[in-house]
Amino acid sequence: MTGQLLVRVIRWLAPYLPATRLDLLTGLVTEAAAVPDSRARLRWLVGGLAFAARSAVTRTRISWLASFGATGALLYWLNGHVNDDIASQYCLALLLISGAAYGSRFGYRWAWFPGTALGLVLPASSLVMIALGTHGARQPSSAATAASLVVLVVPGVTAAYAGAWLARAASRRPGQRADD
Repeated sequence: MTGQLLVRVIRWLAPYLPATRLDLLTGLVTEAAAVPDSRARLRWLVGGLAFAARSAVTRTRISWLASFGATGALLYWLNGHVNDDIASQYCLALLLISGAAYGSRFGYRWAWFPGTALGLVLPASSLVMIALGTHGARQPSSAATAASLVVLVVPGVTAAYAGAWLARAASRRPGQRADD
């Protein structure tokens, strides 16, 4: 029972592994049936699960996730600490550039995620500050004004999909048509 659950979890992690590790994981699951002792098989599968988890969480993915969080923090900081006259332009430029960069990394399937998350940084932080009573003169004065900043999701998602499209177009082989 436990062995079957571990095999399911390992197979669920398989699409997230680099291509060089996929054969090793497939062999590990196949060879588990050859281990006669149930305790030894369980230890084999637990080791395989640890291998799959370590392979799925690569330094590249962690770096992109940390960069994504830092971009959200920078967007928040720019809104509160830059001159009022140009803060909105800086925030929009950062939103568009980072949305395109993360969209190219996430691809078409998940491009909505970075655009939405980055687009919601400013309205969410403003609403939290209003709720806590710590908003300053630079932040929106009411919850309705802060909620109206949700419109920033539109350029964020648009930039993310544009970045995903550019990444796909750049990765096509010469002579390959767009509908291939």
